[in-house]
Amino acid sequence: MPPPSARVQAICDFSGPTDLRKFAQSPGDLGHARADSPDSKLLGSPVPDRPAPAQRANPITSAGPGDPLFLILHGSADPIVPPQQRTRLHAALLAVHIPSTHRTVASAKHGGPEFSTAVADEVDAFFRRSFRLPLATKP
Repeated sequence: MPPPSARVQAICDFSGPTDLRKFAQSPGDLGHARADSPDSKLLGSPVPDRPAPAQRANPITSAGPGDPLFLILHGSADPIVPPQQRTRLHAALLAVHIPSTHRTVASAKHGGPEFSTAVADEVDAFFRRSFRLPLATKP
């Protein structure tokens, strides 16, 4: 029997930025274009000054055949990462035929109790289906 694969087989994305250039230009931006933002630190200088590296760092530009299944969850009231980031990733995955499910978590911000309570069963079921495990049953 071959050893188990270390390849990523499923991803659950909670409110992740997916297009740094659009992210840094978003209304309500909390300074993602500033030199001290996490995004700019990743690139070594402000996002607007590094369009090519920002493009290469975007998950939406590296989506391709063989990528794992995705479950994308994003709060409708997220003040940090605009919900449009979710729709861009979902569209990019579907364009290259990667199975992707996305859902907006009503009234949720960037994380918080809405994610721990409203989506726990959905995330559990997603990973169980992805790994072909039996679905959990409630007592």
